[in-house]
Amino acid sequence: MTTVFKYLRVKEWTVLASISFFAFCASQRGFSASGTISSITPGKDGYMAELITKDGTNYNTTISRIRLQQQYQQLAVGDQVKISGDTIHTEQGVTILAKGISKQ
Repeated sequence: MTTVFKYLRVKEWTVLASISFFAFCASQRGFSASGTISSITPGKDGYMAELITKDGTNYNTTISRIRLQQQYQQLAVGDQVKISGDTIHTEQGVTILAKGISKQ
C-alpha cells in the first residue's frame, strides 16, 4: 500500500513540475510585434512565419486556423504586419502564438 502512495506522489510531482514549466515559458499577458514576413513554412493547420522587426529582432510565429478561426489569413513573404498573441521562450528564440494579425 505504501508503494502506491509513493507512486502517486511521484506522479503528482511530475504533473506539477510540467505545469510549472509551461506556465513559466508561456507569457501570461498579450504580446505584439510589427515587422516584415521573411519566410513561410506550411504546416498541418496553418503555417510558421518568420517576422523581422525594424530593429532586426527575429520572431517565429505560429499562424493557426484553429487558434485564429475567423481572423485567419494567409500572409506572404514581404508583407508588413503586426502580430499579437502569447509567447513561448525557448533556446531557439521567442515564438509568438498568433491571436491577431493586422496588415500594415
